[in-house]
Amino acid sequence: MERYVLMEVMPCVRKFLSDLFHIFFSKKFIEFTLLGGINTFNTAWISSLCATFMQKNAAACVGYACSLTFAYYMNCRLIFSSKPTKRGYIKFWITYIPSFVIYALVTFLTINTMHLPQFWGTVLAATISGPLTYALMKFYTFRN
Repeated sequence: MERYVLMEVMPCVRKFLSDLFHIFFSKKFIEFTLLGGINTFNTAWISSLCATFMQKNAAACVGYACSLTFAYYMNCRLIFSSKPTKRGYIKFWITYIPSFVIYALVTFLTINTMHLPQFWGTVLAATISGPLTYALMKFYTFRN
């Protein structure tokens, strides 16, 4: 009986792993990652600039929010080939809620606890949250 159940489950597991492989080892994901690198730099630069005149965690949030507008338009034009719309922009922001939570936690830990520079805390946070964000954008924001 256990062997039968295992044989029934294995094709589902294989399909799931195959789907994951095709999502994260695709041309679109590589392009998204490159654009994410540019956007991470924008976030880090803006938050570092804002940190010169405001609290560091608040500056990280401002930098993150400002860079999302650039990221939305670039993802529309370059990655997902869709027209920017108000509805799409709102869905884009919703997609970034889990990413922002990860970003806020990682930047808080790296900046306040580990005392890393603002720039490197931002880079680490973006690296951790990138794959989740791509999957959410692919299946929710742009449904591609």
